[in-house]
This record gives sequence, C-alpha cells and structure tokens, in this order.
Amino acid sequence: MSKLGKVLLASILMLSGLVVVIESQHKDNEELVQNNHNTDRGIEITLNNNGVGGHT
Repeated sequence: MSKLGKVLLASILMLSGLVVVIESQHKDNEELVQNNHNTDRGIEITLNNNGVGGHT
C-alpha cells in the first residue's frame, strides 16, 4: 500500500471514530436539544406575530 493510501486510511478511521463519539454525545444531549428547538420555535412565532421581516 502506498504512503498516501495509508494516510487516507488512517484519516478515514479517525473520522469514523469522531462520528461515533459525536453520536454518543448527541444521544446524551437529546433532551437538551429538544428543549432548545422548542424555545427557538417560540421565538420564531413571536417574531412572526410582530411582523418582523416584512411578513404580513
């Protein structure tokens, strides 16, 4: 295997490892994320009711 091939393989393995770590953290934080989405939705609705952004 060429040097470039080894480097590519190593970086792919590192990236897939990172994805696994991010996924597990994402599952731990799922409730927090859910709450944040609800808050954002409330803010969006408030802005729309105030007519911000030129929407009538």
